[in-house]
Amino acid sequence: MLQLWCHETFRIIGDRMWDPTDRTWLKGQLDDKLKAIFGTSWDDLFGEGKDCPPFVSFMRTTENPPYEPVTDFTALKVRTYQCTRSCMYLALRLPCHMHYLCTVLSLNNF
Repeated sequence: MLQLWCHETFRIIGDRMWDPTDRTWLKGQLDDKLKAIFGTSWDDLFGEGKDCPPFVSFMRTTENPPYEPVTDFTALKVRTYQCTRSCMYLALRLPCHMHYLCTVLSLNNF
């Protein structure tokens, strides 16, 4: 649940931050709150030096798939290709673009 909270914070607030310094500041603020309130840290949740992965609900083909973090970006590319029925380039290094892509694919209820 804490990973999802961090993801949503970056999705809502972090997507509007284009300066890497601002994004680092936001990550630090989240890390401070994780430590003070929940007794954990960013590195404990995601691994040292890692970013929060995107959360999606279209990776599984079951009815009512869970909203879960992407752990396999190769599988994400394959699933995206399957969902869109065309080959597309994914800018996986741009979190805001990933969010928009994941939102569009989720709306199609794959």
